[in-house]
Amino acid sequence: MSDSLTQETRVLAVDLDAIWVEGVMETTCSSCKAKSGCGQHWLSKFTGQSYLRLELDDASHYQVGDRVSLSINANALVCASVIAYGLPLLMMIGSLLIAKPYLPSEVLAVAVAAVGFLLGAFLVRRISRGAYLLRYFQPKVTRLIQLQSV
Repeated sequence: MSDSLTQETRVLAVDLDAIWVEGVMETTCSSCKAKSGCGQHWLSKFTGQSYLRLELDDASHYQVGDRVSLSINANALVCASVIAYGLPLLMMIGSLLIAKPYLPSEVLAVAVAAVGFLLGAFLVRRISRGAYLLRYFQPKVTRLIQLQSV
């Protein structure tokens, strides 16, 4: 059985078939050991915004302002991280290794590596758009913490 990561969020909007949630990422950033080298931590410091906004396919009985707990499979998070960070790097190195014997200069080698990296980033974008629809990668509402008082 795999572990899952949880986050408390607040419902921002309710559509016919989805809810939009917003969660403060400060709790996870403050306990993370890699925050000194993390792009998300740096971005939240730079912009002053430490919120995560997601669209979830579960609008059955939630109202704006409700507090809900989300969870995501830890293995799914690791898999998504490997795809997001590893694929562009693998494409960059692979394209360079394949093309290097045929390249007359280092400048062209750098250009081929850059093209490989961009191709990898494009593939990540394509995969992530399709993978978001897969239930494995999508966070799920695990419990209602607090109802919005009316």
